[in-house]
Amino acid sequence: MIEPAGMDDWHDIYKKAPLAAFFQSPAWSGIWERYTDGRFQPSPLLATLPSGQQVLIPATRQRLPFGLGHHWHMAPAGTYGGWLPVSPGDSNASPLTSEDARVLLQELSRYCSSMTFRWYPLFTDTPVPDLSGQGIGIHFDRSYAIDGSVGKESLQQLLYQSDGKMRRKIAKARRSGIRIRKADSRTDWAVYHQIYLEGIHRWKIPPQHVYGQNFFDLLADLPEHCELWLAERDKTPVAGAVLVFGKDHVVYWHGAFVYEYRSLRPVNLLLVTAIESVCGNGYRWFDFNPSMGMGGVEQFKSSFGAVPYACPVIRSTSMVEKMLGTAGKWAKKAGMRRRLQ
Repeated sequence: MIEPAGMDDWHDIYKKAPLAAFFQSPAWSGIWERYTDGRFQPSPLLATLPSGQQVLIPATRQRLPFGLGHHWHMAPAGTYGGWLPVSPGDSNASPLTSEDARVLLQELSRYCSSMTFRWYPLFTDTPVPDLSGQGIGIHFDRSYAIDGSVGKESLQQLLYQSDGKMRRKIAKARRSGIRIRKADSRTDWAVYHQIYLEGIHRWKIPPQHVYGQNFFDLLADLPEHCELWLAERDKTPVAGAVLVFGKDHVVYWHGAFVYEYRSLRPVNLLLVTAIESVCGNGYRWFDFNPSMGMGGVEQFKSSFGAVPYACPVIRSTSMVEKMLGTAGKWAKKAGMRRRLQ
C-alpha cells in the first residue's frame, strides 16, 4: 500500500537514516523545485510492504506539458533513489527481501504510472528483483565507489598504487604548479560554470540538459551539503569537482576541466586531494557516480581504486508520456526538415 507522506516526516526520517544519500534528502528535491519554478514538486510517499515494514520513498513529481499528468522521480536528474526506514535502523532500511522489493516497485509503478527509480548502490543486501513481464524496464548501470573505512594508510596505498601511473600523474600535476582549494565565493562557482559550458562543446553525445548558472547558485546556497573543489594554475581555475554530502556517503556529482590543461593532470590531483579530505573527515563512502556506460570514464574512476556497484535504472512510462515523447520526436524532425529546406 502506498499513500502520500508529509514533508515533516521526510525531514525527520532522513535525519535518522545513517546511510542516506544527499539525493534522497528534501534539500535535493527542493533545489529542483526552485530551479524549475515549481514544475518539480517534492512529493514523499509512505509504503507498507507485505512483511509489515514501512518505508518512506523520497519522491519528486515533475509536471508534464499541457497538464497531462506527472512523471515521478525517486530522485531528480536520474540520481540515487530508494527508501528510507520509518523506524531507525543500522542502514538506509533493514534490507528488504526480494519479494518486498518487487512489490514495492510494482506498487510504485501502479501508483505513479510514470516513474524513474535509480537503485542506490549501497543497497547491497537487497537483490534487485525480477520484474520481467511487469511492464517495468530495467537498464543496467553501475557506479564506482571507494570505502574509506580502510584507514589512512590503506587508503593512500589504494589511491597511489591501484594504477601504476597514478603516482606519476599526481607528481606531474604538482610539478606543473597545480594547486587545490575549496571554492569560497559565488565568483568561483560562476567560473566553474563557464568551464563546464566550454567543455560541453567537446562531448560526442550532447547532454539531455545543460545546467544554468542559477542551478549552481542553488548548490552554493547549501554549503553544508555541497562543495566545489578547484584545481588552479597560477591562481586560475583549470578544473573543478562538485561534491554533495549525505550522511556517510559523498558523491562526486559533477566535474569539468579546461581541455588545454588536461596533460598536466589537474583532475587526478584534485580528486585524490578531495578523497583524502572526505575520508579523513570521517565519511566512509566516496562515490564517483554512474558513467552512462562510457568505458573510458569507468576506467578513469577505477584507476583510483574504486570498485563497481550496481545501480540500475528502473523505469515505467504511461501511455500519455509515450505519446508526448513520440510527438516531440516528430516535432524535432519537422523542425530539422524546415531548416534543411
